[in-house]
Amino acid sequence: MDTITQSLGFWYHGTNALVFLGIAVAVVGAVISTARQWFRLSHVPGPFIASITSLWAYRSISRLRFHQTAEDLQKRYGKIVRITPTDVLISDPDTLWRINSARSSYTRGNWYGSIRFNPYGDSVFSELDTAKHDKRKAKLTFGFSGKGLLDIEGSVDQHIAVLVDVLKNRINEGNGQAIVDMGLLLQYFQVDLITLAGEKEQDVGGDMLEEWLKHDLSPTEAELDLSVQVPAGTETSITTIRGILMYLITSPSIYYKLKKEISDGIEHGRISRPIKNEEARNLPYLQAVLSEGMRMSPPLTAGFPKTVPPGGDVICGKMLPAGTEVHTNYIALMKDEEVFGRDAEMFRPERFIDCDEATKARRKKVVDLNFGHGRWLCLGRVLALMELNKIFVELLRSFDFQVVNPENPWLRESTLTFYIKDFFVQVRTDSLSGR
Repeated sequence: MDTITQSLGFWYHGTNALVFLGIAVAVVGAVISTARQWFRLSHVPGPFIASITSLWAYRSISRLRFHQTAEDLQKRYGKIVRITPTDVLISDPDTLWRINSARSSYTRGNWYGSIRFNPYGDSVFSELDTAKHDKRKAKLTFGFSGKGLLDIEGSVDQHIAVLVDVLKNRINEGNGQAIVDMGLLLQYFQVDLITLAGEKEQDVGGDMLEEWLKHDLSPTEAELDLSVQVPAGTETSITTIRGILMYLITSPSIYYKLKKEISDGIEHGRISRPIKNEEARNLPYLQAVLSEGMRMSPPLTAGFPKTVPPGGDVICGKMLPAGTEVHTNYIALMKDEEVFGRDAEMFRPERFIDCDEATKARRKKVVDLNFGHGRWLCLGRVLALMELNKIFVELLRSFDFQVVNPENPWLRESTLTFYIKDFFVQVRTDSLSGR
């Protein structure tokens, strides 16, 4: 019996020793792995916890205030910041133009694969193979360009007219005024617009899907790309539209200066009803307001990483090894004082007017980075700009707007994009509405 007991004791203690040895090996392995990850980008500034684990990035995004975090990072650490053991966040426009150019050897980062909605295939948005992406995008371009039979401008006019009618009906029901959640109403408007499948095909010349199929996109590919249209095109463009409206109605001098430009344009025959896209492009203050609005209320906060190619690359003075994912910090980029001046925190459209042509061109080019650049330029850019050119003229010629709660005009949360709630506005008919 004593022999059995001794044998069991030896086995028990031996097993414990093996367990402890396994734990020790695992701990040492984890420490070595963490140290190697930390060392890889140890020369790039950033929060220490971000250099050893992705939990910092997860926590920062889950707090739903990432737009503030993104701005604070640039102020504290500069134009390149480490945000995970393998990722950096940058806000240097020259670098972004270079790594996103058509001839760049950078590829999409693994983040894009996380937005693969369908397990059986990729959309153009989740496709990681650059050659396949380029071929797919070339086919999709026809549906977004407004060329061929698809009349994008007519469709935009049609949907804006519906939005105007909805507001007029609300005002009529409210005896001359209405309290409207513009955040929610504009979101519904954007969902209708982004589908571009109207009921009056004889008026708008078909729809986007028809154009895709006509240019050899397969039905399966079309289904995959349609699946990303609503999420990709709704909370992005409409974030900027809601932001511009909020900044306008809380900045009286800018609001009435734009109203006057619209009024004068109508009076002198420079603005049709509805306004044409080309007419809007020739309204200098409107264009300044739109550029400033996209700067102050960009559609995205950060993200869309590109992977450093074999051999590594020097970015913002830091040598980054191959495989590093380089994210764009749109918030910091749009408030870069070197580009936009010392008052970059302020909503001031005049910054796109009271400067020389070279400065204006650079500022507008930086703002345009909101749509990407080069090979990765947003497919919906033409539609988004046309929508911006038209919607404010049509709204301001018909209505006057006043924010209901000046202290808290809206509830704005963010991850890599924005989520705006409770944007309540009082709407009244304007004297220009009959013109």
